[in-house]
Amino acid sequence: MEQIASEIGQKLGTAPSIAHGAYFAGAKLSYEALDRRPVVIRIVAGVTGGPMTPVGAGPTLLVGLGRDHSILLKGEDRARGLEAGLELIKTLQFTFTGLRMAFEEAERAPSSLVGQLTPILITTSMLPEGPSADAAKNVASAEGWEYKGHINLPPGDPPDASAE
Repeated sequence: MEQIASEIGQKLGTAPSIAHGAYFAGAKLSYEALDRRPVVIRIVAGVTGGPMTPVGAGPTLLVGLGRDHSILLKGEDRARGLEAGLELIKTLQFTFTGLRMAFEEAERAPSSLVGQLTPILITTSMLPEGPSADAAKNVASAEGWEYKGHINLPPGDPPDASAE
């Protein structure tokens, strides 16, 4: 969980805060997106039957995405998030929008969730404002995109926003 939170934080230019409970370990990343609205990402490793584990699931790693601490996207943000690959996840106490993976799988391939999250943040317009051209170049390089003063995404990645 901490490795995934650290990788996401490095890509987004923000440091995670770590929290632990009786039935979970978690991290939170908060920042302001390009649209000047807040974004909250929570990464949670939960045990079977815990309050942060999907109903009926075994140990799970979750990445929740929201505009506030509820990590439940609403309105158009939710529609774009679900279209981009997020799902509505229900636990014993919460419902939120995010990604989930069996904890064993997440341990074997921690970068997998990180890789899934980046295109979702692009599609939902929830990337942070880059601190520098170097940061934009690093993201473009890591994703295999072209950088010429701005990032040139491959055709259809993300889908043309004017088509909505």
